[in-house]
Amino acid sequence: MDRTTQPHIFLSEIKRLPSIRTLYLNNGVKMYLIDIENSEMVRLDLMFKGGMWVQDRPIQALLALGNMKEGAAGKSAEQINELIDYHGAALSTTVAKTFAALTVTCLHKHLKNVTDIIKDVVSDPKYDEEVMRVKVQQMRTSHEIQAQRVKTQAEWLFFNEMFGKSHPMASFPEIRDFNDANTDMIKVYYDRFLGHKNCTILLSGKINDSTIQIVEQAFGNTEWGGNCLRDDVDELMKKHDFIFYNAKHGLTRFEMPQKTVQSNIMSGLVLNKMTGKDKAVMMITNCLLGGFFGSRLMKNIREEKGLTYGIYSYILANHLFNVLCISTDTTNEMTDLVIEEINKELDKLANEYVDENELDIVKNYFAGTICRAYEASLAYPARIMKLIATNEKIDEVMELQRFYAEIKPKDITDFASKFLDKERVLWAVAGSAN
Repeated sequence: MDRTTQPHIFLSEIKRLPSIRTLYLNNGVKMYLIDIENSEMVRLDLMFKGGMWVQDRPIQALLALGNMKEGAAGKSAEQINELIDYHGAALSTTVAKTFAALTVTCLHKHLKNVTDIIKDVVSDPKYDEEVMRVKVQQMRTSHEIQAQRVKTQAEWLFFNEMFGKSHPMASFPEIRDFNDANTDMIKVYYDRFLGHKNCTILLSGKINDSTIQIVEQAFGNTEWGGNCLRDDVDELMKKHDFIFYNAKHGLTRFEMPQKTVQSNIMSGLVLNKMTGKDKAVMMITNCLLGGFFGSRLMKNIREEKGLTYGIYSYILANHLFNVLCISTDTTNEMTDLVIEEINKELDKLANEYVDENELDIVKNYFAGTICRAYEASLAYPARIMKLIATNEKIDEVMELQRFYAEIKPKDITDFASKFLDKERVLWAVAGSAN
């Protein structure tokens, strides 16, 4: 064996995804059935299109979902939680930019009892004013603590400058939003968006005829929830599709009220919605730039120059466009130097071919993260919901794997020169003046 020659490394690859079937229940609700072999657990997701994107005011969607289980159908929050715990189940809510979901996991044998509870929660929530006030106060306290962080202020500044405060991407609450919160506001959101007419169900785990029948009896035979109409939701989701033509660029700063040692730099730009090979190249380019610990931004700004403890880039995707974001902390006096170095890395991507060995490392890392993400069986539905919410194919990973393997250095350079123009980048810095 020649130990001086590195052996060929094969990219990690997902050979097979859990099978997904689709059916429509009697009341028109679409249900995805995700069969996961050798699982005694069942995960049930009630997914509602819209999320924060369609809310009238910040925190409206969070309160409407979060308070659903705080009393329903004559049961108190304590009674609901006791019943959930008694059956060894876990109940949670998710409120994202483009969708909201209520999720429950339990053993297959307890599904009937658990779905009866969940049906009450979504069909007849009792939005109690006093309970809501307690939750709002908790949210306000958390908001005030977060507002003292340079990272939070830079993020708020970045999205407000990029999109404007009326845009869903900049839907950050202010103190007056907590003061003005009331149950009427929550009920409006519930009535418009949280009902069977705006619901998609994902049933995952041990699937058989009895499992399907249990869910259908609970959520598929009658009307339940608000009076929402999916056509109305679809129209609201189409708003703001013009944003990438108007996105701002340049540098803006926020002076923290209290003296800080460090500043946070948040930067990025809006990218078109991408599919197929274009999406694969976008994801690999992001990974190469700042998507993992061995990225170019890490090597240059952290390892070689010691200007930060960490710097990362990531892609925020929605149904209309993508946003490439870069975030890092550094000392106040080094912010300009860090910005200069980030610009250099953007220039290098656009003007110099990536070394084949470096690209192979990035592709290997990225392929491994994809495999890990999809091998977590009961986490798989969460990825499916994100794909549905962003109008992408639920089996896209199988197609993208092929594109990832075929990407060449020229593909990276072509993408960066076309889309990663440093003159289009918006920079937001929060911290203290030097």
